[in-house]
Amino acid sequence: MQIDNGIPALMYHNLFREEENHKFKGTFVTITPEFFESQMKWLHDNGYHTISLEDLQKYVEKEKALPDKSFVITFDDGFVSTRQYAYPILKKYGFKAENFIITSRTPNQSQPFDPNQLTTQALSMQDMEKMKDVFSFGAHTHALHDRKDAHTSGLLTQLPYAEVVADLKLNRNKLPTPSPYFAYPYGNLNETGIRAVRDAGFKLAFTTQEGRVFLGDNPLILDRKGVYPNMDMGDFKNIFATSN
Repeated sequence: MQIDNGIPALMYHNLFREEENHKFKGTFVTITPEFFESQMKWLHDNGYHTISLEDLQKYVEKEKALPDKSFVITFDDGFVSTRQYAYPILKKYGFKAENFIITSRTPNQSQPFDPNQLTTQALSMQDMEKMKDVFSFGAHTHALHDRKDAHTSGLLTQLPYAEVVADLKLNRNKLPTPSPYFAYPYGNLNETGIRAVRDAGFKLAFTTQEGRVFLGDNPLILDRKGVYPNMDMGDFKNIFATSN
């Protein structure tokens, strides 16, 4: 019987070069494009291949076996830096990725890349159309990616069920193509939030909890493997060690 080692779902947010990162050096969500490319090159050179979230869903539901060295790439927040850096690197190595979008921040027209901005630098509908050969676009709430202060959990866990469902349905419908895939803002979730995600029509939902995705996991509470600036290539390779 084959051992199920699980599927790593990598979690990224933002990419800035060292020399242009003047304001966000302390953020745990920002890595350099050079580090990202070294990761993608290693994965490519070692025979790894990305799968779609549709395939991952079928795997979780025990409807489809996945080949060895399968993995998933996800980006949260839909930053313009994914257009600037991640898109050409992923295209170069033949990888696909999911980008979870906060649709209340989505402009109609493309914005110039500005490394001195972060939350205001969101992918436009134009950007997403041009990037769809590499990226699929999932949901990350319409206007609930916020919290009252740094010490409280996100609005998805604070608001009444009906308000959360309404926001999530709006989020789904404002994407370029309505998506059945979701990522919890800040990784915050509770029973009401999970029920709202299900009732808004999502089939898979990702947390920020560390771990792989396994057969039979609850599809609305899937773990990921975060990639952070304090890691080196040894740490990254360890994500794919079969003992993990």
